[in-house]
Amino acid sequence: MNDSTQCGIEPVPVDEIRGKSVEEVVKSLGWEPLKEFNNGEVFYQNHLPNGENIYLFNLHKDTIAEDIIEEVSYKSEKDLYDEWVGFRNNGVKGIPERNEEIAADAKVAIQMFQQLSDAMKVVQHLRQQELVTDIEVKFDKCEYDPEADILTTSGKMNFDGKQYDVAFKENGGIPAIEIARGDELEISGQRGGNIEVSFGDAAEGKAIVAALDSIFKEATEKADAYQHTEPDGRLAHLNYESAELDSEDIDVFDVHKNEGDVGDLIGKMRVDDETLRFTADRDGEVRQLALSGEPLQDPRDLAISDNLANLVYDVVEESVGEYVRNEEIDKALGIDSTGPDKDRNRDELEI
Repeated sequence: MNDSTQCGIEPVPVDEIRGKSVEEVVKSLGWEPLKEFNNGEVFYQNHLPNGENIYLFNLHKDTIAEDIIEEVSYKSEKDLYDEWVGFRNNGVKGIPERNEEIAADAKVAIQMFQQLSDAMKVVQHLRQQELVTDIEVKFDKCEYDPEADILTTSGKMNFDGKQYDVAFKENGGIPAIEIARGDELEISGQRGGNIEVSFGDAAEGKAIVAALDSIFKEATEKADAYQHTEPDGRLAHLNYESAELDSEDIDVFDVHKNEGDVGDLIGKMRVDDETLRFTADRDGEVRQLALSGEPLQDPRDLAISDNLANLVYDVVEESVGEYVRNEEIDKALGIDSTGPDKDRNRDELEI
């Protein structure tokens, strides 16, 4: 018997794995298919330095790398030693007689299994790097559900040559994602939480799950950009954030006479990180409302939540009331309330 205790099994350098398929890497380490089945299951065989055989079972052609890593994780020197001692005691040929030799073989076998498993992890890492460059998320819709307090940004994701429907959901600051490809695949879960693959091809599902950190990163960046640039995204994001706001968080400014046809006054307000424009009558009723850069419209046609609408209406009514009172005071004191020096004039009169 060869002195296998002196046989050091070194990790495979990354450069020797890069560019190779899983099967090519497996074969380069001496592993050969022993038997293949119609269902895609395959058994692999290798040889210890002394010529004895070792095996890997429960592997599938479509998920060889993942299956190897899982199978090897269950193996240990002690388990192999106990198994081979049992085989020898039951008369199985090819097993060394001396326990010391069996222990040495078990040690080398575990090194060979681990070398293969580590190589598969490198394959997965390299494959992940390739897939990351192929991830592209493009959102085209954003909605807020006030009852569930969920902000959903949805669109399409291109990944590994396939297109998926994707929905990025935010609730209480915790992002979640739903990925589907027709009736072929469905994956959902929270970032850092449980991921559920409801149905679909095992290899495809595992590839997506393996890339979820990168998918979440891409989706988070694209959702944030959509929510701050597209009108429906800006409004849905504002509805979502307004659940935590009160009237003191809204600042109304630049209220003045409206030269347009709808509403006596026109002004602006700052809500969270958005600026809204509005027109209102002198009694404080909001007649038109819009995000900055968007056309004014009837607030009933604007998809704002009840909570945000109530905040806006209350603050506008209060601000218009203050404007009208100041205007009446200015008129009584003979101050030009529309002139550039109205504030200075009012201060001088108060002195």
